[in-house]
Amino acid sequence: MLFIRFEAVEKKNVSPLYLKLQMSKEISPLNDNDDPSIRLSKREIEVLRLVCQERTNQEMAAALFVSVKTIEGHRERIRYKTNTKNIAGMVLYAIKNGIFEV
Repeated sequence: MLFIRFEAVEKKNVSPLYLKLQMSKEISPLNDNDDPSIRLSKREIEVLRLVCQERTNQEMAAALFVSVKTIEGHRERIRYKTNTKNIAGMVLYAIKNGIFEV
């Protein structure tokens, strides 16, 4: 099964980041009972708070001294780890789990 996934990446059918996240899920699945702060890295929590403050990717990149591409990667991982589909879902997750207060 792992070989098939690497073959898909070589054929450009799936992104390497998606593959990495899927493999890490299989090796160490997230437990819904875990503390949300444990699921997200410190940097991901920073990015999530900036998303909640309505910052653009460019503004977040400048504030955190990283590239816009890095911010996009963080946001993709946050959506994956929080099982959300869009920014609204990410913001709701942050509020519900005490990461951001309104």
